[in-house]
Amino acid sequence: MPASIEIDPTRSAVLSMDYHTSIVSIYARDDQPALLARTASVLKTAREAEMTVIHVRVGFHPNLPEISPRNALFSSIKSSVQHQKLFEGEAGAIHPAVAPEGSDIVVTKGLSGNK
Repeated sequence: MPASIEIDPTRSAVLSMDYHTSIVSIYARDDQPALLARTASVLKTAREAEMTVIHVRVGFHPNLPEISPRNALFSSIKSSVQHQKLFEGEAGAIHPAVAPEGSDIVVTKGLSGNK
C-alpha cells in the first residue's frame, strides 16, 4: 500500500489554469456545465481549507510582440484578429463560474521567450 500523503493547506495552492470563457466554450462544448461544476467545487473546497487559489490566464501586449513567428501554434493567433479576440474582453476573462474570489491570486502569463 502506498504511503499516505499529508498536505498542509496553509502551505499549498490550487492552480486554475486557462479557464478563459472562450477556451472553456471551445474545448468543453459537450461537458461544459459538468466541468465548471467540478472545478468550482475544487476551488470552493480549497478556499474553505484556507488554501491559496491561483488563477492563471493567457494575456498579450498590443500587437502580440511576445509571439515569435517560429511558434507555429501561437503565430496563427498573431496573424488572425478573430483568434486574438479569444483572449480579449469578456471572452478572455476567467469564466464567471470559476472566477477569482476574495484573496485569490490572478497571474497573466505571456509567451515571452517562446521560439
